[in-house]
Amino acid sequence: HPFWCLGAQRKGMVIAMNKMTLTHLSNITAYDDISCPSKAIKRGMHCPLFGCILLTKYIADMPFLIVGTDECGFYGREIIKVVADDPLSYPVYTYSIEENDVVYGCGENLLKSLQQIQKTESPTAICVVSTCVPELIGEDISGVVFEASRQLKLPIIHCPAHNFGENSHVDGQSDLMAALSELMRPCERIEKSVNLLCGRGEADEDSEITRWLVQNGVNICVRFPGRCTVADIQNAPSASLNIVTDPIGLKLAKKMLEQYKTPYILFGKYADPKRILSCYKSLQRHLKLAEDPFWEKRAIQLQALWEQIGYCVEGKQYIYSNSPLISIDMILMLERYGAKPLAYYVISKNDFERELFPEFKHSNVDPLVALLADFGISERLLEIYKPDFFIGRLSENLIRKTEISCLDFEGVSIGQGFDALQAVLEYIMKALGGQT
Repeated sequence: HPFWCLGAQRKGMVIAMNKMTLTHLSNITAYDDISCPSKAIKRGMHCPLFGCILLTKYIADMPFLIVGTDECGFYGREIIKVVADDPLSYPVYTYSIEENDVVYGCGENLLKSLQQIQKTESPTAICVVSTCVPELIGEDISGVVFEASRQLKLPIIHCPAHNFGENSHVDGQSDLMAALSELMRPCERIEKSVNLLCGRGEADEDSEITRWLVQNGVNICVRFPGRCTVADIQNAPSASLNIVTDPIGLKLAKKMLEQYKTPYILFGKYADPKRILSCYKSLQRHLKLAEDPFWEKRAIQLQALWEQIGYCVEGKQYIYSNSPLISIDMILMLERYGAKPLAYYVISKNDFERELFPEFKHSNVDPLVALLADFGISERLLEIYKPDFFIGRLSENLIRKTEISCLDFEGVSIGQGFDALQAVLEYIMKALGGQT
């Protein structure tokens, strides 16, 4: 193939493709060594600003000010058209950086903008999101925010959203969640109470974990991202435990542990039933609840479903882009049943994959590993390797061209815990020709 180096497909070697580099897992020492194969990427899901804007609708009384170029403002408004019920009244403002701001600074004008937002919205708090250019030129946005908070007598928080060290909209969501800790204050601890730090749209659902908490008399203080107020966030440290069901809540959980001594438990969308069972047992210990034998039975049921999946995937090769479950855990489970990953993409470094990386390194798989930044990589990998199936999204044209089985999980209602795993496994069984 003209885009590939000859002889570069042997195990453990680095592959060069169109001046991009893909590296095998065996050549990577630590999780943070996973890199982006392309140095030039277009805006889109890779922009952390995208992630920030996705969360702006969840706090009722906190407007946002985006500080950046005209393009950042335009991009932000385009996203708002998709996520907002009423885009024209959406409380997101933009301050466009111009040449004069780059040369002389924009602190004074930013302060005036925040004063105008206070006058227009009468908010409980304001969030300032600074994008690439103000961060690049070294504008002291944090200093402006501090001074504005003092003058306006209003909580104002700051969330940087730039591509220098981040590669994903997931990072933007994670950073905005973490910035919310600036609004919090010390509170009297409420026993047998939790905060749910979850994914977008999950807080409003009647999820497995929510039902179980309610049935056991556990008070849910804050669900975020979910409809809430600044006051709800301020009182979040009153919870005795944070349950992190999505990686975007991990940074916030760590900050609350440091600042308010609030412990947290990771409860991700695991592929291994034993890991889900372990999460429930950890919750039972922290919340002083009796062990529920129901979860043992659910773990056995889902393990039996995995055994059926094994007959469908044994000896097959695949490329893993993304799925609703934790990627590394899914790959480790598929490896148990003889399926071989050819390539694996990481969407964000702020995720649950990190804790599983040592186990991944010591497994019997050696896929190409890269940060997901160039969707053209998948097309070229499909051409050269011709895998049996692809986990993630592909264009309809590419699916027709390659005739590959594409597991994109479109239309699958996921949920959390064992419900999420069951939905995924039943989908896989159906997609690969098994019986559900």
